[in-house]
Amino acid sequence: MISTSYENIVKAIDTVGKCLSNNKYGILGLHIEGPYLNDTKAGVHNKKLIRSIRDEEFYNLIEKGTNIIKLITLAPENVDKRYIRMCINSGIRISAGHSDSTYEQASEAFKIGVSSVTHIFNAMSQLGSREPGLVGAALENDDVWASVIVDGVHVHFSSVKICKRVKPLNKLFLITDAMPPVGKPEDTFKVGDLEIFCKEGKCITKDGILAGSSLDMATAVRNCVQRIGIPIDEALRMASTYPAEFLGINNLLGRIKPNFIANLTIFLITNCMCVEPLLTGNTRPQYGLKHKLN
Repeated sequence: MISTSYENIVKAIDTVGKCLSNNKYGILGLHIEGPYLNDTKAGVHNKKLIRSIRDEEFYNLIEKGTNIIKLITLAPENVDKRYIRMCINSGIRISAGHSDSTYEQASEAFKIGVSSVTHIFNAMSQLGSREPGLVGAALENDDVWASVIVDGVHVHFSSVKICKRVKPLNKLFLITDAMPPVGKPEDTFKVGDLEIFCKEGKCITKDGILAGSSLDMATAVRNCVQRIGIPIDEALRMASTYPAEFLGINNLLGRIKPNFIANLTIFLITNCMCVEPLLTGNTRPQYGLKHKLN
């Protein structure tokens, strides 16, 4: 849920809570992205709704959202450490995003428990020669997870390749940031009062600000394989196993294994050239079809 009013966040907590209590399949919890962000990195978030944390409001959200809110994205430079610790103590993961934090501020946030960055490279301070920023701090810290939008629009494919080489094996995972055009032939939609235009895979405002994506997860996997050269088994782990590990639900999801939820996607590999050994994460060769996805 992007930046919105306190009342709307409460409604979202109530709605997702009902889904969880009724075991609605596919609902894992709530990700609140904002409103505790840095308005210089607002992106498509409404700057009028971005605000500092208010004690009573935040205490109520944490109380109401226990076991419902799974993740909060915030700008750590604008949030007091005690609020971050309060969330972590309540079992809520904190991710840094829409942030203009310095390298020092980001590194300190990671020390106190911020565990990830949201859509790395996008809406955050960049890696520079004299100021590594949030991107540099995240790439340097092996304990920090990073989600990435692999559509070729939000992040250059070569930047994803570099990030994949730098981060430990399981710490980079795929997200889509998908908007309404995914699965529907829509070329316009609204985020709040903003009209968003979708053309050639890019969702933008009339001012050219990126507003989510039209990316589906199958295409994200395909891009990893075809455009970046990531082995298909690793690309699939980035879409399934690693996100489950990040959320702490890898005892239920993310693997094809006895007693796990059978949340399966069936896909075809076409234009196969030959059969050859594929390397798995533990470097033991397994035989499979050489992949050339359409």
